[in-house]
Amino acid sequence: MTLLPLLLAAEAQPLSYEQALALAIEANPDVAMAQMDAQAAESRVMSAQSVWDPYLTANLGRAYNLSEQRADFGFYYELETTSLMWSSQLAQTLPTGTSWSLDWQNSSQDVGVQLEADNLFEVEDFASGSSSLTASVTQQVLKGHRMAYNLQAINSAKASLTIAEASVEQQRQTVLSEVASAYWDLVYAGEALATAREAVDVAQEEQRIVAAQLDAGNMAPVELTRVQAAVAQTQLALIESDNLHQAASYRLSTLLAMDGTPLEPTTEPGDIPTLDLDLGRAIEATLAGNPGIKVQEALVANAEANLASAKHGRLPTLSVTGSAGWRGYDDEVGGGYSAARSEVFGRQFPTRYVGADLSVPLLNRAARGEMNAQAAETMSAEYQLQQLEQTLSEQVAGLVRDLETATRRLELAELNLRLAEETLAAEKALQNAGRAIQKDILAAQRERDAARVEVVKARTDFQKSLVTLEGLQGRL
Repeated sequence: MTLLPLLLAAEAQPLSYEQALALAIEANPDVAMAQMDAQAAESRVMSAQSVWDPYLTANLGRAYNLSEQRADFGFYYELETTSLMWSSQLAQTLPTGTSWSLDWQNSSQDVGVQLEADNLFEVEDFASGSSSLTASVTQQVLKGHRMAYNLQAINSAKASLTIAEASVEQQRQTVLSEVASAYWDLVYAGEALATAREAVDVAQEEQRIVAAQLDAGNMAPVELTRVQAAVAQTQLALIESDNLHQAASYRLSTLLAMDGTPLEPTTEPGDIPTLDLDLGRAIEATLAGNPGIKVQEALVANAEANLASAKHGRLPTLSVTGSAGWRGYDDEVGGGYSAARSEVFGRQFPTRYVGADLSVPLLNRAARGEMNAQAAETMSAEYQLQQLEQTLSEQVAGLVRDLETATRRLELAELNLRLAEETLAAEKALQNAGRAIQKDILAAQRERDAARVEVVKARTDFQKSLVTLEGLQGRL
């Protein structure tokens, strides 16, 4: 036995329209995944901004070297060198195309000389120390001087975040539209089922009345056959309505991640509200609020920014660098490393440098190819935006027509229901007077039931079209 019949046989859970919409956002995995994508895009913006973070680097090293050397006097000796080196650098690249750094480098060295045993020369070991402090600034003059060019990665990450946030809203509107439509479908199916049950009860009562009239000799046997056929027809219609109701309930329950739990809507479609169905304003509101439009507009803006950066990227690279600092050096006799460091901070031996670097790709095919590719992508994004605007405008026009039609259909359905009820009442009066034909009564009952269902259908169709329009406008 499958699970579906068991679920459908369970007691229906009451559910209002507002509860259905709230559950739609809480339970739908597509909305949750879109929200996770937006959080990831937000983190990537922060990651892209790290390119402008200052960096502090430091290193420490010790080196040992033993080698054999030949002196000018023709003898050989061993040279043992032990060095200790440490340095640090603070550097940063700015969006203006500027790079700066502050470097401090230090070293101390111990040198030992070992001569052969029979060598008459006397050589003493010695030590030395050095230190330097240098500040430098490099500025891009041609390619890289535009801040927008340097911010391309960050702007692309922000565009991705905008797209992700709009995608969340787009997914949210889609889910709400689907759930709202499913809810009103269930409302209609419930009314159709209730009407079908009532029709069975009425037909069975008619069968009882006709049977009594037949026993009294007031009706022909064919009338009983006719009403029996009507009972069978209403029972078949009840089975079909029940199947449609169960299917509508199961679909809504599935959309709400309720595992097929039977649902009973408690919100009525109500009367149709008075709306301003001006087509121009409806299209304008859709193009301004539709999440899909916002996604595509972000894609166009990002493509245009990439195209501007690609055009800028064709320029040669020209940078100007300036640096200034101080150096110090001393041997063990003069104080070694301590003396060298004092010379640095005492600014005794300054250093200066100013220079420029130029790099020109002779064919520049990479930059030109990238610009052409970005130009094509920009045009494609613009065409897609135009196509989406046209598609949405057509959809809005169709929905406005549907809303207008639903309004007129409801007016007609209410008139038909009033006429059907009056006709049925008249036929009942004739029946009580013994002047009615049974088939006329049955026909009047079917017309009344169909008119009642048609009123609910007109109202739910209006609500479904309204929900779809509000979803396109991003107003759910």
